[in-house]
Amino acid sequence: MYSSQSHTESGNTKYDQTSFNVSPVIGKGIKENLIFGVNLFYSYTKFKQNLTVSTGTQAVNGYGAGVFLRKYKSIGKGFYIFLEGDLSGRYDKTDNSPLTAFNNYKRTSIILAADPGISYAISKKLHLETGFSQIINVYYSNEKGDKLGPDSLPYKTKTFNFGTSLTNTFLNNVYLGFRLLPG
Repeated sequence: MYSSQSHTESGNTKYDQTSFNVSPVIGKGIKENLIFGVNLFYSYTKFKQNLTVSTGTQAVNGYGAGVFLRKYKSIGKGFYIFLEGDLSGRYDKTDNSPLTAFNNYKRTSIILAADPGISYAISKKLHLETGFSQIINVYYSNEKGDKLGPDSLPYKTKTFNFGTSLTNTFLNNVYLGFRLLPG
């Protein structure tokens, strides 16, 4: 997936963001309508901030892997509902330009999530599906970094959250895609 955004505040500050991510997935049927699989993840995001006094950039590289278990339930005429549970780990590291207001950091994260959805069998090997990513999740991260700017100090944080994607922006977590099934 590729995305690009630009935003200007009060005519003085301009923010640009460019993102790219890829996440190949492979799974195997272990019982009827039950799939176990693994996924890999890579992302690259570049932020650019243009202030009236300086310009800064930050690049974030993210790597990850996980396992999942997905259960399908037929609801008739080629339609299925599914629930997927997944456990994944991720590592993110920044690379900042010298004159930036962004923090330098290294972050390790672990996520346990539930992803429900609906699938339609176009053929025996191809499904069209839509669902909610991480409708329920448990998230832990450990981050070390340096706050930049006048208060330049090293920091270390640990975060533990239990959450849901059912918020005002829950549509950001809705996806539409295809799933190629082994035959």
